[in-house]
Amino acid sequence: MKRLIILFALLIAMPCEARMNVGIVGGGVRTGINDFATDSNCVALYNFESGSLTTDSKGTNTLTDVNTVGTDTTNYKQGTASAVLVYSDIEYFTRTDTNLSSDFPLKNGTSNNKISVCAWFRAVDLTTAYNDRTIVAKYDAGTANKRSFILEVGKDGTDDKVALTIGYNSGASSEGVYHQTVISTLTWYHVTATFDNSDKSYSIRLRDTSGNTVGSDLTGNFTNNITINDSPFFVGNFYFEGAAYDTINWSGQLDEVVIFKDIITSAEATSIAKGLYP
Repeated sequence: MKRLIILFALLIAMPCEARMNVGIVGGGVRTGINDFATDSNCVALYNFESGSLTTDSKGTNTLTDVNTVGTDTTNYKQGTASAVLVYSDIEYFTRTDTNLSSDFPLKNGTSNNKISVCAWFRAVDLTTAYNDRTIVAKYDAGTANKRSFILEVGKDGTDDKVALTIGYNSGASSEGVYHQTVISTLTWYHVTATFDNSDKSYSIRLRDTSGNTVGSDLTGNFTNNITINDSPFFVGNFYFEGAAYDTINWSGQLDEVVIFKDIITSAEATSIAKGLYP
């Protein structure tokens, strides 16, 4: 009881904006609040708050809501809500390549070929014909041949694992890797995925709701360089021959999706998961 009274007093003493950013973490209170304002390498921040699901709180990369993504004010990781995407309704967010900011990583024509993606995800359903659930992508598969980048939960054999895929060969081919942790439904995870085209290095780092490392961080180097093209940027889906893919879209909650134009380190990934960045 004494601890609850102290916590309540601390919350009351916080400025209003800070109180609004206290989120639920594993049934407890998240006291850390990430501050990306001073990080010039952070180019987009999607907090998915009620009434502002498409807002980029850091840059100018406002999203388009396709098929009316919902808001979840019960299951979230920061602020007071998360985005909840219904698989059967093919809900997702997107922004055309043309409308991405000039410093957005992997934008067509850019020389910036470094990207880091951080996100909280909670899968409701991992059963699908193609066994994939997209978190973030810049990808148009099939004969469109505009494969570039996907972060998703996919099937490695019969196990659901976080996967990172890049396109190469002018977008006609792809290669990818799996983090070795098996993902459970109805469980929050924080993922940080990075790729640096200069040396083809990648990483996938998973953290739990306390910011602890889940499994082992996966690092390595792809064989090929990434293809940069004009495929749209997506949260929760990607295209197949210019149209929304209706079998690989996300099912569940997403929160605090952040895009960087540099490489986030293991320590920084942990700091973000704990809400202590920078």
